[in-house]
Amino acid sequence: MTDSTVIWASGVFGIVGVVVGAVFGNFLAAHSQHKQRVANSRTQEFRDLISAVTQGFTKLQAFSAGRPFMQDDAFERELRLAEASTAGRIMDSIVIAKEVGQLQVMERWTDAARTFAHHRDVTAFGDAVNRLVNDIRQTALKEFS
Repeated sequence: MTDSTVIWASGVFGIVGVVVGAVFGNFLAAHSQHKQRVANSRTQEFRDLISAVTQGFTKLQAFSAGRPFMQDDAFERELRLAEASTAGRIMDSIVIAKEVGQLQVMERWTDAARTFAHHRDVTAFGDAVNRLVNDIRQTALKEFS
């Protein structure tokens, strides 16, 4: 092997090494960015879920405050629409859908809201919503701590 062949081969290997290193570095950076985007999405969805449940609680409580126990159909329809609005936001969870299912968020929200609509027990409704929100928060904190 001549000196020029060795120089040529070392130059080729040097270029190939740089290209392979750049491709591998790009892959690692893209993978890391993807993981960060997923983590950010999960954080945002947990926040949105907690917000949906607490806003639903506030809306139902405020809407029914000071009203007699027996109401007309329009009142019941408004309560159901407020309940359904929160349920829709719960169902919008995509990235944390597994956790929403495991925590039975939809079932727990619907049960609490419907029990409240029938009995108007604000304390029981608040307790149920607090337990739900705390479970969501604890699940989020376990993941991100």
